[in-house]
Amino acid sequence: MEPKLISVGFGEYKVSQDPDSVLVVYGLGSCIGLSLYDPKAKVGGVIHIGLPYNEKKSKEKAFKYADTGIPLLVREIERIGGNRKRLAAKAAGGAKLLKFNYPIAQTDIGSRNTQATRATLEKLTIRLLAEDVGGTFSRTFKFYLRNGLVLIRSMGGEHPL
Repeated sequence: MEPKLISVGFGEYKVSQDPDSVLVVYGLGSCIGLSLYDPKAKVGGVIHIGLPYNEKKSKEKAFKYADTGIPLLVREIERIGGNRKRLAAKAAGGAKLLKFNYPIAQTDIGSRNTQATRATLEKLTIRLLAEDVGGTFSRTFKFYLRNGLVLIRSMGGEHPL
């Protein structure tokens, strides 16, 4: 059977329990693509994180932020049968594609997204099994629900995470 490609746009998430689903995030630059997978229940989800912190604690587009989006993704996975204690994470993105003449804290969104993602996962006690972050190139992130495999495509080709 042909896999069902499901695109996850900026500030969005998708969860699934369909083993034929492949959740895809295209063109990750400074954003983070993050998968969470429960291998026993074979359910999981992907979030496309655009910014590190939801400073205004806005409920609108809360998935676009690492600190508010990841806990919401966990809740959605639990809703379809996942167990938080079994979740494992894989992440990619966090690149620095543009150079500015400003202090790094203001411009290196990729690095800040990576740090916020790691900190949020640690706070939730979710294991980060693998990551492909940083650099100066974009990536495509494919998460296979059948087995939790993540494939990353970039300039250098495609490799498992």
